[in-house]
Amino acid sequence: MEKISLPIKTKIAAWWIKLIALIGNLYFFIMVFSAAGPEVALALIIGGPIFIVWGILFWFSSALIFKRRKLGWWLSMVFLFITILIFYLVEVHHDPYTFIEEPFLFLIFIILLVPFILLLLDRKNFWKIAN
Repeated sequence: MEKISLPIKTKIAAWWIKLIALIGNLYFFIMVFSAAGPEVALALIIGGPIFIVWGILFWFSSALIFKRRKLGWWLSMVFLFITILIFYLVEVHHDPYTFIEEPFLFLIFIILLVPFILLLLDRKNFWKIAN
């Protein structure tokens, strides 16, 4: 029996999710080693485990996509949606003009939105080959 390869959009999205997880965890570790002041250290102590667990969950969901599991698709969609929602509520909702004025925030939003859209576009092809 021949094994059907993953659809290309799904592969790109899964690798993109792994990259998001890696960059998120690297960002946390860079912040830990460059922390200055007790306020920043306290924020890192509280936010650090959240960053690490979130990165591990992203990594796990993309690994399940590569193993052709429907659970991986669902987890990726839920984690990406929650991440985009939290990013919007924290960064954009308070001051909408900040989002327009700072291209870095817009870039982060696009980076999070691309795998979400790719997974949605290719869901029918993925569901045909998934277990």
